[in-house]
Amino acid sequence: MKQVVLLFIFFMSVTRGAAQDFLIENAQYTITSETTVTFSKMNGFPKTFVIPSTVAYNSKQYTVTAIGNSAFENSALLQTISIPNTITEIGVKAFNACRDLTEITIPNSVVTIGESAFETCSSLVSVKIPSSVTSVGKRFLMSCYQLKSVEFLNSITTIPEMSFLHCSNLESVVFPKSLTTIGSFAFYGTILKSIIIPDSVTTIGEKGFGFNFLLKSVNIPSSLTSLSDDVFNSSPLTSVVCDSPVPLPITANFFKGVPLYNCILEVPASSVAAYKAHEEWSKFKSIVAKGTLGQTDFSSQKEVVAYPNPFSDEITLELKEKNNAQIEMIDCTGKVLLSQTLNPGGRIETHHLTSGLYFLKVSSENGSTTTKMIKK
Repeated sequence: MKQVVLLFIFFMSVTRGAAQDFLIENAQYTITSETTVTFSKMNGFPKTFVIPSTVAYNSKQYTVTAIGNSAFENSALLQTISIPNTITEIGVKAFNACRDLTEITIPNSVVTIGESAFETCSSLVSVKIPSSVTSVGKRFLMSCYQLKSVEFLNSITTIPEMSFLHCSNLESVVFPKSLTTIGSFAFYGTILKSIIIPDSVTTIGEKGFGFNFLLKSVNIPSSLTSLSDDVFNSSPLTSVVCDSPVPLPITANFFKGVPLYNCILEVPASSVAAYKAHEEWSKFKSIVAKGTLGQTDFSSQKEVVAYPNPFSDEITLELKEKNNAQIEMIDCTGKVLLSQTLNPGGRIETHHLTSGLYFLKVSSENGSTTTKMIKK
């Protein structure tokens, strides 16, 4: 009798479990409530797919509210996907290793994105995270090798660890104003050239911006309270702006691998002496008051325009009065590398200069100005 009861219980549990899943055109759904389902698995290898907002099963209508864990994982041929605005959750590894997926539009209904959701989607070029998203999992866009730009629309507070690790073409990030934490290795190995960290950020993890081999300038907010080691590990910074009136308590390893001998630090004018007296901040080659490097005596900044910036072999200078205008190119040590009268065409030959940060000083009868210039 006991065996019969156990078999009956087993039969009923299997029956109930099976009733929770159903197939529609090679797509598997899991019932999650009386009115909702999760898109749980794509069976097959479509090139394009549209996730429906509603599905019918056994004469009942269900709303599709989530994309389940590994739902499209390793869908090698998937190139485009349409996600309805009924979806609130994208699960763990939902699109992991969809290597041919070229674009993804995340609707403004999604609240959470799971770990590794888009990891190794190596054909993605740009991603916009809508303001509805409040949390993303670690590694959610890791190893997206072709990814060039990411925009966060002011929602999340944390960019978790390894989010963009090995995104080796990532050159543009728009941070959310709500951001408080950047996790360890979050932007490790990208090609960001300039970073302005929002003044809401309090924590940056170890090597958060490590091995950014094109990173030249960074703005560090005074809001930072948790300071890890190796944040900018081996990044060739030439300009750092720190907004804190009191030197932040960094360790000897905070700027590990950064050539501080070739880097200028800009701080609040009233804090220059304090930074110069600090054991670690004093290691910068030059510490100056914010804004002084670009200070001008001209009646209007628009009277002097230098481009391109960054430059390569030539700079073009436009100013109202070119006659007898004197120009100087100065390196980070204060050495004048070029001094001449501006030619009629307004061009400055710079092919002999090596890559790095320079200061272009222009003087004429209208005044003088000094501008930071970066050679690629």
